[in-house]
Amino acid sequence: GKQRKRKKRKRGNVIDYVIAADFMYPETPGLHGDVSLEAGHPAADAFFDVAEGLCTGKHTKCLFAFEVRGEWMVPKFLECAQARFRKVKSIGREILPEMYRRDHIEMYELMK
Repeated sequence: GKQRKRKKRKRGNVIDYVIAADFMYPETPGLHGDVSLEAGHPAADAFFDVAEGLCTGKHTKCLFAFEVRGEWMVPKFLECAQARFRKVKSIGREILPEMYRRDHIEMYELMK
């Protein structure tokens, strides 16, 4: 039969995944209102600048996992992430092996 030519997609320097784990902490222990990942805070800006910069292709996925150390963490993360990424999706615990399903662990997939 006829042999079909496969067109190879040229990817260049495209990164498939960016992974960040356990990166959110209160700046001052006990003061949850002043967090290092607060929108507009230099540490938050630098962190998300790097994550955004590593997303070199439209299909690059950023996978973020963190331990929730206070009620402020998820809203602050979402505020920062939604300001920079077009897709911010929670990754459900049900897809993980049982030993990694924890109520205090959050995981998200972000895409530019």
